Amino acid sequence: MAKKAPRRTAQRILEAALDLFNRFGEPNVSTTLVASELNISPGNLYYHYPAKEELINKLYEGYEAELNELLHASEGVHDVEDA
Repeated sequence: MAKKAPRRTAQRILEAALDLFNRFGEPNVSTTLVASELNISPGNLYYHYPAKEELINKLYEGYEAELNELLHASEGVHDVEDA
């Protein structure tokens, strides 16, 4: 059985940040807390996302892409049979 490739650090940071933002609210979560949650150094986090704003923007871009995919999935669907 093939080993699963480890998630890239940048993706792990996004996942942890989103979880913490959802639990505590974005204003209450620092990049230091995100780094601590992942047991990585703040410098490692800053390498991937030099500012909290960049982290938030990347999360928003992912959300926007998923939402656009869902919205465009219904093109050409006019009734139940088409779906």
